[in-house]
Amino acid sequence: MSPRSKNPELPAETPNPFRPTFGASPRFWAGRKAILEGFSEALDSPVGHPDRAMLISGTRGIGKTVLLTELEDIAEARGWISVRGIGGAGMAEHLINTAIPSHIAKLNPQAETRLKTLGIAGLGRVETELDPRYGQLQPVPTVETRIRQLLDYTSGSGVFIAIDEVQDAPSEDLAAVAQAFQNLIKDELPVALAFAGLTVGTRDLLDLPGTTFLRRASAYELGPLTADDTMSLLASTADGSGIHFGNAAARRAAEASYGFPYLVQLIGALAWRVTKDNANSEVTEAVIEEILKEAIDTFGSQVHRPALRHVTDLQREFLRSMARLGREEQSIGEIAGLLKKTTTGISRIRAALIKQELIEPSSHGHVRFTQPYMAEHLLAEPRTRYIQ
Repeated sequence: MSPRSKNPELPAETPNPFRPTFGASPRFWAGRKAILEGFSEALDSPVGHPDRAMLISGTRGIGKTVLLTELEDIAEARGWISVRGIGGAGMAEHLINTAIPSHIAKLNPQAETRLKTLGIAGLGRVETELDPRYGQLQPVPTVETRIRQLLDYTSGSGVFIAIDEVQDAPSEDLAAVAQAFQNLIKDELPVALAFAGLTVGTRDLLDLPGTTFLRRASAYELGPLTADDTMSLLASTADGSGIHFGNAAARRAAEASYGFPYLVQLIGALAWRVTKDNANSEVTEAVIEEILKEAIDTFGSQVHRPALRHVTDLQREFLRSMARLGREEQSIGEIAGLLKKTTTGISRIRAALIKQELIEPSSHGHVRFTQPYMAEHLLAEPRTRYIQ
């Protein structure tokens, strides 16, 4: 476990030390030491260190966004500029026209750029930019030219580009960012890049035209925290708050969280609050049991519900059949039986759900949910009746 780069000490009037909020860094880290140390070393090393380009993957709720935030903190502590992009339509355009220019404006308020659009008869619309430093018309900016402009104002430090939710980004936008990074590295400029997303999405990234060089980047797939790391994290986070976790409570919390960082923070926050409200100083195993339903319900609304937003009715029924069967893994044959279909007839549904990383193959002929408490969420979810 490693302390955060920022001061972890609590203020005199102690608030809840746990942070079950997406993207908010915890007070202490556990289980991700190799990534944090590798990135720190990369920024302190000459251009060419493999950890200056990272591919971070994992299932929902495993801590990818929080890890990007910590990498940004590490970069900024060294004087680097961090620019965040979120996968989705217009990601590259946002970097070019909003995210990077906003940093340029902060570093040099006089560096005001104006976009000009010229209509040329017979040729359609040709866009150019007026560069205020030279008073000349320049080609429309790209991700690469914008980063080069930003580097002009960084006083010798560097630029770190962090792209989250890569599975939702247009392939041409991801290729543009990757190609820009490759060209900047060829020129030995101080840049670093991290892509984060669901495992399938980051693997698909490597097959895009212009991104094959990323196969040489450092690839990390985030797995659940170990029970020991989880217990240590709970103890360290609560330390100094006037409330501590008993060994039995920490062990039960580790077991109930399945090592998912968001769930660890959520269980810790709820248990800490109940213990404080009861004017006690030790979180007990009974408190963990008391808050577990609320933690599961919150995890469902914050993690499972968004993940299920785009599933079809047939896919949802497949998942509900898995939930009704119970057990850690479910037989494809039994799922097909509940759906009154053949195993061949549900193969496409199975493949689509695996691609969405809602389920994963386990043993031969079996699948399981990729996240804890998905079954509980599906069984509690109200069913819609369709009327014709």
